[in-house]
Parts: sequence; C-alpha cells; structure tokens
Amino acid sequence: VHSGDPNHKGAGILCILSQRFCRQDDIRWKVAVPGRLVHIQVRQDRRNIDLVGCYQHTQASTTARLHERAKWWHQLDSLLHELAARNILILTGDYNCNLLTAASHSGPSCDRWQGQMTHGAQHQDAGHFTAILRMHGLTALNSWTPSLGPTFVQQDHHSRIDYVITRKQVADGSAKDAVYAWDAPFCTDVQHGHAPILVNLRKQWYMPKAQVT
Repeated sequence: VHSGDPNHKGAGILCILSQRFCRQDDIRWKVAVPGRLVHIQVRQDRRNIDLVGCYQHTQASTTARLHERAKWWHQLDSLLHELAARNILILTGDYNCNLLTAASHSGPSCDRWQGQMTHGAQHQDAGHFTAILRMHGLTALNSWTPSLGPTFVQQDHHSRIDYVITRKQVADGSAKDAVYAWDAPFCTDVQHGHAPILVNLRKQWYMPKAQVT
C-alpha cells in the first residue's frame, strides 16, 4: 500500500504486509493525507488491526512550514479519533519531531550517542506531539531504552524522530524491547540515515478479566 504527493517528490509512504500476516482480501485502506498519512485496516474475526503510516513535514522556521506541521498534527489527531478503541493500533513512521518525557507515554527524552547521553535535535512542537500521545492513551515503544541511541544520523547531526507507537494497554515488556536494525541489508552505511525499528506486538489482545475481591 503506497501513497505519494504529486506536489512534493520527497513525500511518500510505502507499507508492506506479509502474506503470512493476512490475506489480501482482509486489507482496507485510505489515504488521509497524500504522501503523509495513510490508514490501513486488517480485518480479523474478533479484533481488527489499524496500521497508520506517518510522515510529518521537516522542521523549518518559516510561517508556512509551521502551519503545515500544525495542520498535520491536527490531521493525525482527527484520524485517531475516528478509530475504534477496541482495535489493535500501530502508528509508525518519521514524525520529524522529538518526544518529551511523559510518564507511561514516552520514556527519557535523551538517548546515548557516541558514549554520552544527549538530547539530539529538539523541535518546538514536541509538546504538541506528546499531548497527542496523552490524549489517545498511546506510548512510544522505542522511547524507553536510551541506549538504543538516535533513530536518524547524518554526519554529526542526530535525533530521535522515528517511532513505533501503540495503545498503552497492549504495550507489554516484549513490545517495548525495541531493536534498531542498522545492519539490515538495505542500509548502505552503519548508523547513517534512518534506523529500521523492529518491535514485537501481539496480533490479538484481550482485556484481562477483573479480579474478584
């Protein structure tokens, strides 16, 4: 499933689903923002899976770019309000924004780079991004282990701007044990560009029964 922006050659999202994961007939999708925001739903017998591919605009100080970023946050928030809370939810992609530390939603705002704990690039709308996680009860799975380091590296510049996000109630210890696959075959250089992020998430999840007291 892919989407591009005819007005911006650098914008685009591609999502690949394994045939072992689902049948082609089980897939529904819609493009919320061309090249920037795509919603894919995998239909299952008991509980559907919502996959959201994200690509925020890069940071710039111009008024036009600030407006574009604010509009994208609003579009993401609106899409999340449309999704059924009972479904499994996975948001992933390049948010071009750091997250602030927020209990149960995102871990330490710093990460380890070249042997030191640093904050990397900071973005003025990080509070808006973090507020969306709070509003929808979400958690960023790869934010809880600072030793993973940044997700984007370009020469001396580094930042943690790529995330895999899900609802807090399905984020168990295994899900938060994320890995950055810098040695993936399609990475031309070690720790250059964006890091592929690997996580494990339950395909089916059931709310635990209330304990009888």
